[in-house]
Order: sequence, then C-alpha cells, then structure tokens
Amino acid sequence: MRTTAKVTSLLALGAVALVGCGYPGAAADREAAQQPASSPTATAPAAAPATTPAPSPAPTAQTSDGGGTVAQSSEGGDAAAQPSDGGGAPPPASASPPLAGINLIDRSEGSVTYLRAIQNFSPTIESWQIKDNQLHYVSYTCIGTVDFETYASLHSDGDGLTAARWEGNSPKIDVSDEDTLTIDETTLRYTDMPDQDGPANVHYDAEFGEFTRMCGQAGKDLAGFVL
Repeated sequence: MRTTAKVTSLLALGAVALVGCGYPGAAADREAAQQPASSPTATAPAAAPATTPAPSPAPTAQTSDGGGTVAQSSEGGDAAAQPSDGGGAPPPASASPPLAGINLIDRSEGSVTYLRAIQNFSPTIESWQIKDNQLHYVSYTCIGTVDFETYASLHSDGDGLTAARWEGNSPKIDVSDEDTLTIDETTLRYTDMPDQDGPANVHYDAEFGEFTRMCGQAGKDLAGFVL
C-alpha cells in the first residue's frame, strides 16, 4: 500500500509540473503562436550614392573699360581677357603710318599737276597743282613732312608767260613776290631762272623714282606717298 501511494504521489507531482510550471512569458509565446503569420517587413531601398558637386565657374572681373571680362585662373596663372556680350571690342589692328596716304597729284576734273624732285641740302619733291587759274604749291621731305606750302593766282599775258602772284611767300626766294612761269601741257618752269633739277613735269613715275633714289641715298625711309 505504501508503494502504491508513493507512485500515485509521484504521478500527481509530474502532472502538476507539466500543467502548472512554466517560464516567464510562456503565455505570451503561446498567444503569439496562435496568431496568423504576419506579412514580411518591406525592405527599405538602398540610399543613392552621393553625387560629386560640379566645379563652380571661375570668377570673373570687369575690365577697366567695361567692355569685357577677365577670367581668373583657378591655378593662379595669368588672367585671360575674354570679350563679353556687352560690346567689348577687340584691340585695334595695327595703325597705318601717320604720314601714309599723301596725295601728290590732284586728279579732280580740270586739274593739272606737275612734279619735280629736288636734291637741295635734303631731298624734297614739289607738287604744283593748277585748277581754275589757282596754283597750290607744296613740297614734301622724304618722311612726308611739309617742307613748304603756298598759293598763287595765275595771270597769263597771252605770249606764253604766266605771272604767279603769291598769296604768301614765293617758293623760289621765300619772300612775298610775283614770279613769271612758263607753263605748257607737260612742263612748268621759272622763266627767268635756269634750274639744274629741270622743270616740274607730268612724268610722275620718273620724278617720283628720282625722289626715291635721292631719299635712299640720304638714308631715309619714304612716307606713304600716293601718285
């Protein structure tokens, strides 16, 4: 009888242990097991890679004339001038020589010009331009500066001689005077004075060529004369 009672007691204790014993949170686990399976958690998208910022444009500075901009080099080099859209003008081209374009001959209608190259102390070339009985006399040096200039009115006496009444000084003696000239279709000369350089004439290339030779011997550059 004592053996049976012990076995019964052991069985009773085992049942109590199975039914009543547990760990903390066991009830919550059992309740969770009875719930339907939940949907899987959505995976967050991967973060986009960082974008490298584009280099900022080089700073610009206005030029002193307001016409263009100067881009400052990021490497510390020299600044390069750039024309802007606000009217910046490129530097002017090489300027012509200041004495270029000197017209030795008046080619207007009714005008006649006579040229003469003269050695003198320094070479000069005379241009006698006649139009409507008015004479414009001018002589130039090799570099194109005016050596002498004056005007005269012409009066013919009918025998082939012409009086030149100078408004200023006479080119012959550099005083106010009246000279007698002999003028025809091809030559002009002083009537009363022979000249070793010969008369002024309409053979322009020949006279200018002689003037060029004289200037070359004098070691001077010719200005931009126009025939």
